[in-house]
Amino acid sequence: MKLIETRQIDEVGRFVLPMSIRKKCCIDAETKIDICIDCQGQIVLRKSSLHCVICGGTDELKRMRNEHDCVCIHCRIIIKRMDG
Repeated sequence: MKLIETRQIDEVGRFVLPMSIRKKCCIDAETKIDICIDCQGQIVLRKSSLHCVICGGTDELKRMRNEHDCVCIHCRIIIKRMDG
């Protein structure tokens, strides 16, 4: 991982994503950002993508009635077992 810049968090927990990163990643004012924590406890920011509304996973997603909500294969299996 390459360090681009260090930014200070303000009193309410905000920071500014550097313009160079926003341009390189095509991030504008309407872009949604996912905030994740990896297995080492590192904070990871990524452009939002479809993910399971239950566990946050991305494996074999199926859209729900609401076009923006998805459930992954693992959660669908658990839900089916609960119904059965």
